[in-house]
Parts: sequence; structure tokens; C-alpha cells
Amino acid sequence: MLHREWLSPHTVRITAGGPGFEALRMNEFTDKYAKIIFADPGLGLTPPYDLAALRQSLLPDRQPVTRTCTLRRADAERQQVAIDFVVHGDKGIAAPWAAHAEPGDIFTLSGAGGAYRPDPGRDWHLFAGDESALPAICSALEALPGDARGIAIRCGVAAVVSPWFVGRTRLRSRAGARRRARLDYGTCLRRRPGRRRPGARHRE
Repeated sequence: MLHREWLSPHTVRITAGGPGFEALRMNEFTDKYAKIIFADPGLGLTPPYDLAALRQSLLPDRQPVTRTCTLRRADAERQQVAIDFVVHGDKGIAAPWAAHAEPGDIFTLSGAGGAYRPDPGRDWHLFAGDESALPAICSALEALPGDARGIAIRCGVAAVVSPWFVGRTRLRSRAGARRRARLDYGTCLRRRPGRRRPGARHRE
């Protein structure tokens, strides 16, 4: 782990890198993901883990667990990946870990997988998701040509549907106030003056 950055009160970015980067088998999908493997620190295990052997030697409740995470960015030249985590308290495994991780911490990733990349030949695109989907949505927007058009929806307690051009969209926060989304979530989601389409507001 190289760096931790809070992008918002509930979103933290972990940047990691090292000689193991090439083992991730990167792909061109914009929703590329990897699995983080968490092992009980009390076991004194050293990564990389032999999961098959551990399944044979450890009780089920002591075995390492995996959590799937979308890679916000993968930099092959610098051999680094950026992963964004949505944090709401201390529940769960991956998000609390990310909230307290420090530079120098070692963790294990396997992958990468993926299945989607937007077709630049399409006339119109639709993207929708909650906070956890924003890394994949941002990557998809960045992969589109400069004249692409469509609608991006950020779901949540309150959401806005709005026309966008690549690099720009309009979002509504949980409290309902418009804000610039620090998603860099680089420059992929930025406000753009314009008319909202009828029926744009949605609630879950």
C-alpha cells in the first residue's frame, strides 16, 4: 500500500503497487476488478497465500476471506492500482480495513476480471449505479470518445438523471444539495450547466 486519500467523508482511495503488479493480468475492460484476500493477522500468515492448503489446514472460520473490488485505475507503467472504497462505519471487512490502512501495509490481490467496455460506436449511453459503482462508471466515461452522449444516474437517497458530455455530468448528494463530485473520480464527473430532463429526480 502506497497512499491513502479521502475523496469524500465516505469514500477513501487506496493506491498500491509493487513487483506483483504483473501477476494481476490486466485487461481493457472498464469494469475491471480484483479480489482482495484478507487473512486473520493472528495467524501470522505471510502473503502470497496458498488458499488450497489453508482450506485443508484451517477451520472454516479461520480461513482467509475475499472481497471483490473495482479498480478505479490501473497504471501499467508505474505498476500501480487505485481502488476506491465506500465507508459507512466499522461494518464489514474491506471498507474498515481501507479506512485505517497505512503506507507500507501489505495486502494480496488476485485477478483481474472484467466484462464490460462501452461501445464507442453507439449513439447514446446509459450508466446508473450507487456510490460503489462510481469507479466503474467513471472509467467507462473516460473511455468514451469526446462527442459521446447519454445519461448518467447516481442512485442513492436522492439521485439526479441528467444529460452529459464526456467528462461532465450533474450529481445530487445524499442530502439533496448539488456538489462537485471529487471522484477523481478525476475529471470524469463534473458539473455542467444545462437543462435537466423531465422526471429526472428519482428515489429508491
